[in-house]
Amino acid sequence: MRVHQNYVEGIAPASIFVLVSGLFFPTLSASAGVVYFIGRVIYGIGYRKYGASGRIVGAAIFDLAILVLFFSAVNGAVRSTGLLASFGL
Repeated sequence: MRVHQNYVEGIAPASIFVLVSGLFFPTLSASAGVVYFIGRVIYGIGYRKYGASGRIVGAAIFDLAILVLFFSAVNGAVRSTGLLASFGL
């Protein structure tokens, strides 16, 4: 039950990050989305087999994928607005 609730809580931001990041970096976004999914599967299997300590590897994998998606989405959005260009960057 806990794995399911954790997945439900995390899928909305992950989907948004994949969509926004995919507008600017489609290959990176698709790859990170697959890594996110694989991490979630490993998280679920580890939690089921070994309890709370078994989820660490899966959590590290999908958290890394979320960070990549988040920063690529922010990077693409900031670049598309030209916000940095107004500061001379």
